[in-house]
Amino acid sequence: YVSLHRHTHGFYPRTGAHTDVGTGEGAGFTLNVPWERTGMGEDEYRAAFEDVVMPVAAQFDPQLVLVSAGFDASHGDPMGGMNLTPSAYAFMTHELQKLAGGRVLCALEGGYKLRPTATGVAAVLRALVSPDAPLPPCEQLAADEKAQIA
Repeated sequence: YVSLHRHTHGFYPRTGAHTDVGTGEGAGFTLNVPWERTGMGEDEYRAAFEDVVMPVAAQFDPQLVLVSAGFDASHGDPMGGMNLTPSAYAFMTHELQKLAGGRVLCALEGGYKLRPTATGVAAVLRALVSPDAPLPPCEQLAADEKAQIA
């Protein structure tokens, strides 16, 4: 189990510290990447994926990757307080497709503002349908998307 999430004082569900690594037979099979402040964006998520999530996931060598895809970390979402663009969601999806022979199943978890959720979902779907397609330049796409969402 891997989770990248906001972990500020009083923010639901108030669990998921980096020390929460599972219990019993599941001890050591939980990886939490808690953000202790709001405003995290593509650079922070990309670094977490490249430096922590993907190396650990590759060691685990899953047969299938299940994603509970929440979009409340999207730029413009009133709840999450983060700044992810659709290109960030596409990047993470592309990275996950390097695992389990590309077998990735995503379930929509949520988001609290329609446009950022819809554009994030569309980016994930594009990445799933065309896993070998190159990602557009992040800087320009991020600027275009933030302008559209604002």
